[in-house]
Amino acid sequence: MEIIKYFKKFFIYFKESKPAFIFYSALSLIAGILELCGVALIYPFILKILESGNDKELPIIIGISIIAIFLLKNIFMIFYINIQTRFTNNLESDIKKRIMGFFLNSKYEDTYKITIAEKNNIFNLLIPNITNNFIFRLLNINVNLFIFCLISALLAIKFPLATVITLIFAVVLVKFQNYIYKPLLIKYGKKVSEASLCYHKNFNESILNFKGIKISNNEKFFGEKFNEATNNYYRNYKKVSFLNQIPPYVTEPFAIILLFVLLLVISSQNYTEPQKLIASFALIASAIFRLVPTISRLQVNINGINAAIPLIRDFINFYERYNVLSTPNNYITKDTISLKDNIELKNVSFKYDEKEILHNISLKINKGEFIGITGESGAGKTTLIDLIAG
Repeated sequence: MEIIKYFKKFFIYFKESKPAFIFYSALSLIAGILELCGVALIYPFILKILESGNDKELPIIIGISIIAIFLLKNIFMIFYINIQTRFTNNLESDIKKRIMGFFLNSKYEDTYKITIAEKNNIFNLLIPNITNNFIFRLLNINVNLFIFCLISALLAIKFPLATVITLIFAVVLVKFQNYIYKPLLIKYGKKVSEASLCYHKNFNESILNFKGIKISNNEKFFGEKFNEATNNYYRNYKKVSFLNQIPPYVTEPFAIILLFVLLLVISSQNYTEPQKLIASFALIASAIFRLVPTISRLQVNINGINAAIPLIRDFINFYERYNVLSTPNNYITKDTISLKDNIELKNVSFKYDEKEILHNISLKINKGEFIGITGESGAGKTTLIDLIAG
């Protein structure tokens, strides 16, 4: 699976964050256990209410326990979401600082081809998507997977056939939705990445060249280019957002059908005691009530990750192409060179890839002297200045 592939690759480059991810994943098991306890107590609670007898206190105690467990579970989830959010925000901050360190510490000739638009895209689209639509959603999948597995295990003990039907339903529903959504989300996720790069390019052209645009009277040309890039970006982004909102509305009607099927299965098992039958109905209804949102959340998070896969791929490719990991992340202040007499170039040549830009250039600039460098576009004026500047 691509998700596992990029998960492994990501934590090769950010291995210092992996223990925290594993810890928070394990912590989500507590939420699953609390959810399980709350659902499990439904059966004895209903049974004790229906049974005749003078013991009125026990149902009240069980009922209060159920309320307390669900309150405790929700308090824990608020706490868990808080530390989960802090973890992903800190991770995003660390990645951005790591990438900025790479840009500032790497050699100029190693990164000169990365445009400002590409850098903006890395910081404003790729990195936030990695933390929010990949790492954060993976943690959410862990929580919901624990809840689903533990409640399913409870049902398996009491109603083996009903559990088999529930598992088949969940697997088929998730697989079916994944079959529909995944190619669309990957397709539009890739378009979002491309459109974002184009958007940042046109934004930079319009803002950084504002003076030139006004002088040349080109407001209409640059405005239309920016509008087109903006519309293209949000057109694709809206499609991804729309697909991410669908799962609950697909899952809900199928869940109602599943509930009726399970109730029919329980009814056919020849319960001799009506109290146990009603208590079983209550347990099944409670389990489905908890499982259906869990399945929806699983699908929503899977959709978010699928939409982010092209962006994760772009980020990993950037990391590997420029060997970011090997660039020192600490900032080193180099000794400055003071100009004493002159700057002199002797027979300097320079090429980008295989194209020679400068050939045997020699010049001497005395201290305090002003010179002008002229030439046609592409003649190498900027390259010469860059060489003089080191």
